[in-house]
Amino acid sequence: MVYQKKKFEKILITCWKKTKKYFLVKIKDFLDREQLKIFTNENIWINKNQLPILKKNEYYWNQIIGLSVLNMKRKKIGVIVDLIDNNSFYDILIIKNVLTISSNFFYIPFIEKEIVKEINIQKNYILIDWENYVKK
Repeated sequence: MVYQKKKFEKILITCWKKTKKYFLVKIKDFLDREQLKIFTNENIWINKNQLPILKKNEYYWNQIIGLSVLNMKRKKIGVIVDLIDNNSFYDILIIKNVLTISSNFFYIPFIEKEIVKEINIQKNYILIDWENYVKK
């Protein structure tokens, strides 16, 4: 389903292919890219059970959003509220700050191994080493 003009419209995806960062899809009754421009910057919704199973250490954004963010001392510093697709480099985590009221949100690059040390979906947290990264 696609949400356009304040309503849902049912579409049929006839085939798809996963690339490094995206899914390429073919939609029934659309023959070329020009026709598909109406879907640019629109949300396409599918059931979670239709998503392909990911490899180890791969995650969908909906699995990351809502995770508690812990520093290396395992102190909660925030909650992931969204991600930004940075296209050319890496995604950006948008984190709601729970430590101070001076800054409501902060942004951390999603760089695995360097900054993001561990992601534990089952225990609902992501462990980051942001302080050491900034000092470099």
